[in-house]
Amino acid sequence: MKTLLQMGFALLATASLSACAISTKAYVDPAYHQASSRQLHPLTPPIALKVAVQFQTNGKPTPAADTELQHQLEQALAGSGAFAPTSEADPSAAVIHVVVDDSSNLDDAYHRGFHAGFTLGSAGTMIDDEYEFTVTYRHASDADYQAVYKHAIHTTVGEINDPAGATPTTRPTPSIRSSPTWC
Repeated sequence: MKTLLQMGFALLATASLSACAISTKAYVDPAYHQASSRQLHPLTPPIALKVAVQFQTNGKPTPAADTELQHQLEQALAGSGAFAPTSEADPSAAVIHVVVDDSSNLDDAYHRGFHAGFTLGSAGTMIDDEYEFTVTYRHASDADYQAVYKHAIHTTVGEINDPAGATPTTRPTPSIRSSPTWC
């Protein structure tokens, strides 16, 4: 009986720890590699720019993501050398407003992730996040310029082939959602 109990405990421990090893990888859809910040030419002096952002999930504001989006966008703009993000109330500063809408089927993603976790990653899955960026740019002396850009990120969970033509943008890491808190 003691041996059976030890074997059961060992099996439970192995199954629990293997849940920590379910990997996730993110891929940028290769169809959307059409533009790069390296295509921007630095300006002297760079254009002063007020930055405003809004992150949405399926069309509904997600304020918790706004700060990170603002930070990432300001870093990218400053890194281009063409723009100098500012928070000052300069009436001559240009304004860029970016709305990012992550349109995804959250229920489907939850069920797919649960299934992958329940099978300890042996039944892998891919979850697609479709993004739409609406960018509005206004210089103090000009009218608005607006453009819409589409984008997609594919995330694999567990054992599944990579999407065709894509390379992972992240190293495989244990899944936060499907892993126990002690992982």
